[in-house]
Amino acid sequence: WRDGSVKWVLLDFQTALAAGETKSFTLEAGGGFPPAPPPRDSIQIEEQPAALWINTGPLRFAIPKDRSVVFASASLDVDGNGQFPAEERLPLRGLEQSLRLANEFAEWPVRVLPPEEVRVEEAGPLRAVVRLVGWMDDGGTNRLMQYRVRVQTTAGSSAVLVQHTVIQLSPRIKLLWVEDLSLRLGLSLGAQATSRFGGERGPHAGTLEGEPVTLEQLQEGGYALKRAGQTN
Repeated sequence: WRDGSVKWVLLDFQTALAAGETKSFTLEAGGGFPPAPPPRDSIQIEEQPAALWINTGPLRFAIPKDRSVVFASASLDVDGNGQFPAEERLPLRGLEQSLRLANEFAEWPVRVLPPEEVRVEEAGPLRAVVRLVGWMDDGGTNRLMQYRVRVQTTAGSSAVLVQHTVIQLSPRIKLLWVEDLSLRLGLSLGAQATSRFGGERGPHAGTLEGEPVTLEQLQEGGYALKRAGQTN
C-alpha cells in the first residue's frame, strides 16, 4: 500500500502432506531472520533450436517448437539416479490437439498449425511455466481459432499441469459450429496400466486394459467418462 505495507504476496514453496493432512505456516519478515535456505530441488530448462527441454528431477520432457504437440519425448527417472537412459523413456506419442467442425463447416480440412510462440513465462527454481500460442485454420489461408497452452511443472515432481484455451478469432466467420475439440495423450503403457480422473461425483479410476479412456463434455455442466465401452 501507499504506506509501504504489503498489499498482497505470492508464496511459492514446497512441503510434504499426507492424504487429508493440514499444516499451518507463518510468514516472517524483517531484520534478524536468517535467509531462506536454497530449494532442495530446482527445475532445469534447456533451450535447443527445435525444442525446450524441461527437467524437474524425476521427469524430463520436450516441448517442440515446430509441432503442435506437447511431450514429444519424455522420460521418468525410475531409479532416482538423476540420469535418463533409453530404457526410462516413456512410450509416448505426445499430447495432441484436434478440431472437427460441424454443419456447413463439416467438410473443412482443419489443421492445427505449429506454435508461433513458445516462451518461458516462469523459469523456476521451484516452478516453470511454458506458454505456446498458435492457430487452427481451415486447411487454406483462413485462420479460425487461436490456441493457447500453458504447461506448468514443479521441481521434484513428475506431475504436469496443462491449461488449454481456444479462442475464436476469425475475422470472417462470427459463428463457427464445432463438432469436436479434443486433447489426446498418446501413451502406450500396456493392459495393466491404470488411469485416474477427478470429478464432482468422486474420482474415476480403473485399469486401462489396452483401451483408451475418454473424458467428454457433451453438454454444458455435464461430463461423461468412457472406458472399455462403458460410460460413467
